[in-house]
Amino acid sequence: MLKIKRFDLHPYRPTVDEALVLVEQALLSAKRRGCKAVKIIHGCGKIRAELPEFLRGRYKFCAGDKFELFAEEGRAILTACPELAKDRDFNKYNAGITVVAL
Repeated sequence: MLKIKRFDLHPYRPTVDEALVLVEQALLSAKRRGCKAVKIIHGCGKIRAELPEFLRGRYKFCAGDKFELFAEEGRAILTACPELAKDRDFNKYNAGITVVAL
């Protein structure tokens, strides 16, 4: 079984600030449960724009449109968590997600 948690922000309909709090809680919870990575489903709006700044320096992450073998960010996240290569969004250029290695 892959230890990759899927976290969808859509049901919460959060503001950007609320979303960042929810993401942090989801990442901490997943880490405590022994997950290797979290796939955040956020859509293509303001949250997508703010999430990299929030994650930078804290986690290794990759935006969905770079989550592929030929992008430097994609290769880096696979080095951190090789199991992510089996994720259904790998090589799909899905800008509405971000993957985070824990």
